[in-house]
Amino acid sequence: MALRYGLRNLYGAATLRSRPKSKASILCRSSSVLSCATIEYVRHGTQTLLATLEIATGKIVAHVRDRRTTVDFLSFMNDVVKSYPLGELHVVLDNLNIHKNEAARQWLLRHPRVHFHYTQPMPLG
Repeated sequence: MALRYGLRNLYGAATLRSRPKSKASILCRSSSVLSCATIEYVRHGTQTLLATLEIATGKIVAHVRDRRTTVDFLSFMNDVVKSYPLGELHVVLDNLNIHKNEAARQWLLRHPRVHFHYTQPMPLG
């Protein structure tokens, strides 16, 4: 999240992600009886969406990539920094390894006005 002028004026950046599944359950209605059907679909590859949203203005910075790599993430972050040349940037991320590895830590050292904040991990089970 980009944070300017303290917490009273909050600008935001958020990561977006989805977790597609290969099976989907559908409720079907025939007459007055509910039944459940399972369908299969074939995934023909996925793409990774890296995006920020500035809540105050609706401005979006986005990259679509074929893979989810540290190089792609840091390239995206370089574009975010260029898009917001003034003030501190607070970025909220999930706990994905590309957000927390050594390359990301080194990138943060070179960009002292950028701060990463991580979401709470989901409990297993």
